Amino acid sequence: MDSTHYAILIDSKSEVKVFVNKILEGDNNFGLIELKDKNGQLFSDYILDYFINKEEKHGLKIITRHTEQSLISMSSGERKKILLKYLLTQSPDYLILFNPFDNLDSNYQKELKKRFIKLSKTITLIQIISRKEDVLPIPAQFGKLNKTEFIPYKNREDFLNNKVTNSNHFLNHKTPEPLQRKYNKEEILVAFTNVSVSFNKKPILSKINWQINSGDFWQLKGPNGSGKTTLLSMITGDSNKGYGQDLVLFGSKKGSGESIWDIKENIGYFTPSLTDKFKGYHTLENMLISGFHDSIGLYIKPTNSEKKVAQEWLKLLGFTLDKNTYFHQ
Repeated sequence: MDSTHYAILIDSKSEVKVFVNKILEGDNNFGLIELKDKNGQLFSDYILDYFINKEEKHGLKIITRHTEQSLISMSSGERKKILLKYLLTQSPDYLILFNPFDNLDSNYQKELKKRFIKLSKTITLIQIISRKEDVLPIPAQFGKLNKTEFIPYKNREDFLNNKVTNSNHFLNHKTPEPLQRKYNKEEILVAFTNVSVSFNKKPILSKINWQINSGDFWQLKGPNGSGKTTLLSMITGDSNKGYGQDLVLFGSKKGSGESIWDIKENIGYFTPSLTDKFKGYHTLENMLISGFHDSIGLYIKPTNSEKKVAQEWLKLLGFTLDKNTYFHQ
């Protein structure tokens, strides 16, 4: 094929959504002139979140209409495989690959890379990546995204040698003190006894026995689809698969009258989906303060002490001037 592929490096200041939308809309004032009036498709976690939302809120199975399994119950690797299959049915002239290997184990990454390399012979690929090691071994024009400006490199070597600062901003700074510290008195925080889970008669977990004691540090490893997310969602209270199981969370047997909030107040839990799906009009300062109230977004009037701690965090993070900016912006 005669089309040029692209590999574009991004950082935390790159306005990726604006850049991608302009390309898909045909506004190619970024050096990507050849893509004008072409059919492009976006391969990213944002698109997966869109289809998950369609299924969860509206009951519309779009990319999973040929399977009984819901998109949200699939592993990250399975989701990306089914998304790619769907996008290719749209006969795209080019694919925008936005951090395509995020949340994938090494085997799925290798499989997906082989698929993209094969596709590069017939479809233009625009790789938008945070990590240089993710760049595909195909001929491409290289560049970086400075906010929304595409700045080209002369060659792959210049691209790979571009130095990105990874200084530890917290190294010489004292983090703000919490308003109060919470201590769990239970010695056994989580206990699974012969826990098994299936989706549509497909076994996901089989007779899991796992105990997390106070003071433990754990790393949960396994390939995509092995049940890691399912396991964690039962601990956080987000999965109904925990009911009827021999499962104890923070001193209470699952299904003994505890609420989901009784469980969540014991856990600090972060996942990209928490922020990707949040569209509320809350300022950055209020989002920080909402952490005191176990909510995503602030819905009550904050106290002066809460505002003081939030302002200390904003200063530490370098966001003091952005405190009134809406979080989703």
